[in-house]
Amino acid sequence: MSALRQNAISMVQALPENQLLFIVNIMKELSHLIPYGQKEELEHHNAREQAFAVLESLRRKVPDLDYEKELAEYREEKYH
Repeated sequence: MSALRQNAISMVQALPENQLLFIVNIMKELSHLIPYGQKEELEHHNAREQAFAVLESLRRKVPDLDYEKELAEYREEKYH
């Protein structure tokens, strides 16, 4: 998530409940003002960000490998 998006979310979360309807209405009106091609581009960009977030969530730390030990074990298995 971009820093700008995080900042916007934190600002909206800080608003009192009675002001949220005002913000939601503004956002609806803005979505009508975005030209069609740009809207598709934004949706594509969001899809890429979501796909990247899924990949990031699947990422795991790989333990450090002792390459010399791994090579020795492989040679032991293969040649003995």
